[in-house]
Amino acid sequence: MKKLLLTLALLLTSMQFATAIDFDTVWVNTLRSPLRECNFAAFSPDTNKIVAALDSTIYYLDIRTGAIIDSFQKAPEIIGYGAVMSANGKRIAGVSGNFKCYVWDTTSKSIIKTFGGYNVQAATVALSPDGRYAVVGICESSGTFQFQRDTNKLLIYDLDADSIVKWIDHLTEGIAYIAYSPDGGSFVVSATYGFTKDQRGIGRLRKYTTNGWQVDTLLEDNSDDYYTYLSYSSDGRYLAGAKTYAGSNEKGSYIWDMTSDTLVGTYLTTRLGGYAYDIINFSSNDQFILFGSGDPFLDGKPHNQIWNFNNDTSIFSFASWSYQSFRYSNSSNYILIANPYSIYLFSPNWQPSSVFEPIEKSDDISIAQENKTLIVKSKDFDLRKIEIFDVMGSLVLSKTADSEEIAVSMQGMQSGIYFVKLQTAKRVFVRKVIVFD
Repeated sequence: MKKLLLTLALLLTSMQFATAIDFDTVWVNTLRSPLRECNFAAFSPDTNKIVAALDSTIYYLDIRTGAIIDSFQKAPEIIGYGAVMSANGKRIAGVSGNFKCYVWDTTSKSIIKTFGGYNVQAATVALSPDGRYAVVGICESSGTFQFQRDTNKLLIYDLDADSIVKWIDHLTEGIAYIAYSPDGGSFVVSATYGFTKDQRGIGRLRKYTTNGWQVDTLLEDNSDDYYTYLSYSSDGRYLAGAKTYAGSNEKGSYIWDMTSDTLVGTYLTTRLGGYAYDIINFSSNDQFILFGSGDPFLDGKPHNQIWNFNNDTSIFSFASWSYQSFRYSNSSNYILIANPYSIYLFSPNWQPSSVFEPIEKSDDISIAQENKTLIVKSKDFDLRKIEIFDVMGSLVLSKTADSEEIAVSMQGMQSGIYFVKLQTAKRVFVRKVIVFD
């Protein structure tokens, strides 16, 4: 084991990675009752724990076993996408499905502030590194569509003093995402401000300084798309963002050098194997970029990538649902992935064994094995298609169907773990199966 760890440390130091790094789950925590939907997961500042927003509660999980260590006060609603934690771990904030923003204090383990309410909706939130300030995208609404609301504003709020610092008027612009710089000196806002005639979003990217809370730079204006995700490198030099709006010819990921406020990296879908990544993250040592997507089975290929930012090459591709959280910790060499039903912790240079859990569990679907024949039954839906993938996301078998039951021969398949994707008339299910000799 010591030899393995030493070898791994040398590999990480020298950056001499093979082109086929294997990852395995150190543990997998399946989030069923009483823990249900996970919409945020991150490493604690000391990287010894996992912090996760599960439904309406914040949990600390043991990084070695996934066991619950502690939990915070519940919110009235489920915390949706876009939850964040301050760099020092002092505060956690997230927007609910009812467009209210809740802020937790991790010392008191309680909700200390709620933004949004009657005719006011919170769309997104960012926290300063020290946890003192919350920047919240606020929409004053008369009930119409978000991008056509009457007034969109940025609310700068001092959580320590419990007072408003400033309102910034964005007129009719909808605020899509906010990212705070690691040094706390600025934050960047991605905004949409209408539609073109072909219904594509129009985007702006602004950097605000926290010294006076004024616009410092207009990084991008009048784009055919807008950024749905923004991520800073740990040293604050680079900012990464993803454009994924359907139909945009700018779909892809972009990297800005914030020391000069210039675009330095463009990763269009054609460069990334035809994929549009929802999430892009820098590793904690800023040497890797992690591209993540919500659909690992597109075209039967691994749909997530680890990219070497130094030499601009793809290192590794793998398949997993990663829309909610996609993190890398250089101190522990772990990759953390969270999807609605599971949290995964990956460690480099292990053989993959257990990667997926179902995206939707239902008693309506049953799978049985009889002498290397897979028997799939559906109670309420006609089966339309069945696909079988190996652990690396490669398509092994595909078969169409038009009934409530189908038998699929797995003769010739090697022993191991496979993932069965079942497509019905209305829904898609995924099941993990183990093939034995």
